[in-house]
Amino acid sequence: LRGRGGGGGGGVPSLRITVHSAQNLPKVDTFGSIDPYVAVLFGSTDQRTRTVKNDMAPIFDETFDISLAGDAKEVVLVLYDWERVGKDRAIGEIRLPVRWLAEQGSLSRQSYGLRSLTDANGIAADVKNKAGVPSSLTISLTHTPAPKQPAHAAPVVAP
Repeated sequence: LRGRGGGGGGGVPSLRITVHSAQNLPKVDTFGSIDPYVAVLFGSTDQRTRTVKNDMAPIFDETFDISLAGDAKEVVLVLYDWERVGKDRAIGEIRLPVRWLAEQGSLSRQSYGLRSLTDANGIAADVKNKAGVPSSLTISLTHTPAPKQPAHAAPVVAP
């Protein structure tokens, strides 16, 4: 369990998300491989899985607790290709609106298609491998609403 973003508590909603695996990843390196990891982003929270070397269908099975405090409207999972030299390459992302997460409550081992990061015109496309098969991430999540504040009882006045 990893939780650099901080879990729930303090009267705010929280999200526990498990990144299980990725499937049908594209070959992006010169030698036809990919060294994937997943970043989990929400507001200023930035957590990540370990990097799995040379794997087109990596298994991560890593869990993160995220406090949903703040103004951010969505949790973003970005799949990167780790680069030994230079900047890691973003391959695709999944955007999960906080409102939708609250409505779902809990999901177990659901797969979501990766979308390319949007360009300046706001256009994104499905990420696919060389055979044209859509790439995806499999995740589980549990949304925990903010705890209800106890109702304050009216003071009892003796006659």
